[in-house]
Amino acid sequence: MQSSEKLAGTDMVKPIRRRSAKRRRPGGGSWFSGLSLNVLGFQEDGEWAALALEMDLRGHGATFHEALDDLGDLVRMQISFALFKGLPQMILKPAAAIYFELFAQARLRRFSSMTTESEEGDLEYESGSMAIPPHLLAKHSDRFTLADG
Repeated sequence: MQSSEKLAGTDMVKPIRRRSAKRRRPGGGSWFSGLSLNVLGFQEDGEWAALALEMDLRGHGATFHEALDDLGDLVRMQISFALFKGLPQMILKPAAAIYFELFAQARLRRFSSMTTESEEGDLEYESGSMAIPPHLLAKHSDRFTLADG
């Protein structure tokens, strides 16, 4: 949407460009990727754990990627069960605050290693995000709202 502003001392009108509500990435596409969960990965009892922070669900596996696969199954099951019961409030149950702190530290270390010439090394924690499969929520979208919208 454009508006205009009168230039001082003239009858000329200068258009003002307003920022679009939709933010776009360089090269096209939206910055918004839908609903996702923050995931913290760490070693626990000799195997990897992947913890979905907003749902307090934990997947396990011999590798971090196996733990993520297990977590993905648990997330789908929890969402499906909550919606089957008609209780979408059962979906989000945050993990303990310490895990959010560890996630923030792990993300900062990862970002720092990506933006400097330092080696990432063998990190104690992994951090990232996991998309919530849109088809699980599609028919129930009226029950969810965006934080900014």
